[in-house]
Amino acid sequence: MKTKQIFAVSLDSPQKHRAAATLFDDTRLVITHCVPITGAPDIWRDKLKLEIAEKAQQGFAVIVEDRSGRFSPWASPFCFEDVEDERTMLQQALDWWFSLENSGNLILDPAVRRFAIRAGEEGGLIDIKHDDKGRVIYHPNWVAFGGGHKAMLLCVAAAMLENPLSERWIAAMLGALPSVTPVPPSPLSSWTAITRGVDTAAAKRIEQKYHDRQDRLRR
Repeated sequence: MKTKQIFAVSLDSPQKHRAAATLFDDTRLVITHCVPITGAPDIWRDKLKLEIAEKAQQGFAVIVEDRSGRFSPWASPFCFEDVEDERTMLQQALDWWFSLENSGNLILDPAVRRFAIRAGEEGGLIDIKHDDKGRVIYHPNWVAFGGGHKAMLLCVAAAMLENPLSERWIAAMLGALPSVTPVPPSPLSSWTAITRGVDTAAAKRIEQKYHDRQDRLRR
């Protein structure tokens, strides 16, 4: 059975959370953990960066709610306010949440059900309306919709909306990540964007030359 391990972190909330999930056969998403990030920032930040690097090395799809895109070189940054195809990523992630839920393909461990996202209920988290084109528009109750809910939604985004040029995707194509120590971005991402993975042998040669140069500079 084909699986994808997911590690998601919501940082853009007063109450920050981290979550874990597994996607089976590209269709069934099981969210198993969603816990708060606690402690002083100078402590949890370093621990979290190390955990992200370790998860990436293990082949996880790692996604972090990070407007700057600079929190970790091993994570795919995600901003719910970004717009693609005339819809924000929040709207698209919620589309997938309810699609998976309605098809019976969203499974929540009992420990995370308190963060389940409900819509259209009295006092619920999400109010559903429609725009002038008849498209569904979700309006979260931001007083109640917090970091735990966003971490859960990030698991859905990582499962269904992962950037095909993410570090995890590239690593899966070219092999395991070399170490958990962050390194400067290599030319591989630009090369892959150009070739779309057609000439992987050439991409490997370019990547090897890059790492050889980094080794010489460190001596």
